[in-house]
Amino acid sequence: MIIKANIAGIRTKVDCDNKRLNKNLEAYRYDYRGEPDITVKVTDLELMNFCDKYRGFDRDAAVFRLSAENFFAALPEFSGFGIKAANVTVGGQSFVVAGESEESKTSYYMGLLSCGTGVKINDDSYSAIRFLDEGVFVYGTPWSGKNHSNQKEVLSGILIPSDVSSVRKAERKEILERMINCLTLPKRAEQLGAVLAVVDGIEQKVPVLAVPSKDPFAFYSYVQSGFSG
Repeated sequence: MIIKANIAGIRTKVDCDNKRLNKNLEAYRYDYRGEPDITVKVTDLELMNFCDKYRGFDRDAAVFRLSAENFFAALPEFSGFGIKAANVTVGGQSFVVAGESEESKTSYYMGLLSCGTGVKINDDSYSAIRFLDEGVFVYGTPWSGKNHSNQKEVLSGILIPSDVSSVRKAERKEILERMINCLTLPKRAEQLGAVLAVVDGIEQKVPVLAVPSKDPFAFYSYVQSGFSG
């Protein structure tokens, strides 16, 4: 099945037969004219190699995962990168929760949901971040679980759940070490270099905060107080 879509503000053609992805793409359909900027297609060879390497994946899950990787591999050409992170809104502002593991990320954003009003999950699995002339933006993507939406939000900050007692600005070394594990790394060396260059300077664009992993209410209070602690 071929679906024309607008994903992260980019004209994308998805040539993929996967029920879960095709269902998610309904929110991203976009009948553009001309050639797409990105074409997502999973080849038989890619699928065979992936299933040989990761024997725990069934065919449909492998296609879903590979299609995501192929999309995110092209993002550096559009001043962006993909990140395995939840996109959450807290107090009307959008943040990315970049936990080192799926468990830590999920635990943290589910904890945020219990804090109070003004918290919602926009995307629970993969987010796209792009640097445009008018600012830094985060987008939902169809490669997600139950929560995903085709929306563009100003990125207010990146959260790194850590063993800290209060919210603080993350150090440069900490940003690189933690975020490298969350990136959807592209396959070619020159693309990886482009992504790392973006991450290396991201703290100059948006705040990257170390937040108490076991106390999401600390961050909720931080936002409610106008980032004054």
